[in-house]
Amino acid sequence: MFKAIMFVVLLFVSQNGFAVENELHYPDWFKLSILDLRDDLQDVRDAHKKYLLLFMTQQGCGFCRLHLSKNWGDPQLVRYTRKHFEVLALDVRGSRKLTDFYGKSLTEQEYASEHGFEFTPTLVFVDVDGHEVFRLPGLRPKKQFKAALQYVADGYYKKMKFKKYFASFSGQ
Repeated sequence: MFKAIMFVVLLFVSQNGFAVENELHYPDWFKLSILDLRDDLQDVRDAHKKYLLLFMTQQGCGFCRLHLSKNWGDPQLVRYTRKHFEVLALDVRGSRKLTDFYGKSLTEQEYASEHGFEFTPTLVFVDVDGHEVFRLPGLRPKKQFKAALQYVADGYYKKMKFKKYFASFSGQ
């Protein structure tokens, strides 16, 4: 009986510890939002930037954590991101209410489902008019992440597909 009780206690502690370890912590430079995406776009315009970057994630996502530590753990990529984008994290399984770019009220999970954000992390680049201009699903190596940032910030998405852009990307 004692072994059974100890097993349950250890299981409970390990699961709770695992949940705490898997909780995502976003950088303090990520956008704080009241979750009205129209207001977030206005903030982008007011900051003289051209794009809102939605970081679609979920609690417990190991690949999301790796993206945060490896890609946004690089000070050069943080500077570049902050110069060109406002970043807002949304949870694809989240229950927080938001208002989308067209005034529709729904949860983060409903928003993710409606827009087909299935994989985490997914980076969604949105222009100041509320149009998605590029989507990068999954964890990407630092060079490919940097290329995606430059692809959008420099407007190459208007001229060519990302695959072609990346093939010629030098990483500078």
